Amino acid sequence: MPAESTTLGAEACAEHLGREIAIGFPLVLALAGSVERIAVATDMNHHNHPMSAAVDWFHGDRKLVVNGTAVLIMHSPMTADGAKDWSRVLEQIMAAER
Repeated sequence: MPAESTTLGAEACAEHLGREIAIGFPLVLALAGSVERIAVATDMNHHNHPMSAAVDWFHGDRKLVVNGTAVLIMHSPMTADGAKDWSRVLEQIMAAER
């Protein structure tokens, strides 16, 4: 998600406004317990961004339960033509059980 100005101070806003930031992990913690399932999926190249590289640790197949919420953290799989297959992310999180 891009950084935005509603919660950043003026100095930080000027530096980070519009820059992509890794918000998935804080969102998991904020929403866990209030929804049944959460998927954090990236379309970034894990060779180009440290947070995307950290997603490799989860392997997309680790079952996580945070405050009773099923959590899936993964890279979006690729289709045969090289596009990201967001439907597979949806299938995987819907199959996750709490």
